[in-house]
Amino acid sequence: MDLDVADVAELFDISENKVYRWIKRKEIPITCVQGEYRFNQSDLIEWAMAKGIKFSPKIFQETQPIATS
Repeated sequence: MDLDVADVAELFDISENKVYRWIKRKEIPITCVQGEYRFNQSDLIEWAMAKGIKFSPKIFQETQPIATS
C-alpha cells in the first residue's frame, strides 16, 4: 500500500511539516510519483522499526479489500 504525507503524519502522530523535514533531510524512504511523495508501507515499517520510531497499529490495516478466487 502506498501512503501519502498526510497518512504518514497520522500514523506517526506528527505534523505534516515534520514529514517534509524528514523528506528534505533524506531521512525517510520515499518515492516521488508525478510530483507527489509516496511511501511504501513495508519500507516505512522497516525504517521506523530500525530507527525505534513508534507508529500507529493502523499501518498494518489494509485499505483495499483483498481479492479472493
